[in-house]
Amino acid sequence: MSTNLLNKAKLAKLEPKRPLDAPPTRTEIRSFQAGTIDHRPRLAVNQQLPKLNMPKPGPWAANVAKTAIELLTGFRPTSPLRQWVLPEIHDALLTRVQIARQSRRNVPAKSARIISCHVEGVRALKSGNLKAVEAATVIFDGKKSRAVALRLEPLRGRWVVTALEIG
Repeated sequence: MSTNLLNKAKLAKLEPKRPLDAPPTRTEIRSFQAGTIDHRPRLAVNQQLPKLNMPKPGPWAANVAKTAIELLTGFRPTSPLRQWVLPEIHDALLTRVQIARQSRRNVPAKSARIISCHVEGVRALKSGNLKAVEAATVIFDGKKSRAVALRLEPLRGRWVVTALEIG
């Protein structure tokens, strides 16, 4: 019995299959200096690359977290998050929505509208080429508070959710 619970706990944690690559910031330039044996390419900063104009992650994370909770509580009938999350996260979220709907069949239908959503913290991460933002939000729907943690990574000028934890 404990192994079943352990397997279910492993399924609940969502990890991206591969990290999204950040846009290149350096260009390889071959340079040879006279009298040296070292012919390895050197990296030089490329200043012609456009800078990313990413939206602020705080409000964006709050909207994604709010939408995910509205899906789980039944306030939103379909998933508008498909374009903002990785496919495996979207599929796991829809599975959780179906389980929540099945458990509410015996209870009178009363969907909960989100009353407040607070972003508790946004932390920028940079590790090698991977740049990401982690955000923690607290959502109150009138009955209870829920915590939602997100990991956002840039993709073509917008944020994409690569990890989502709902408490």
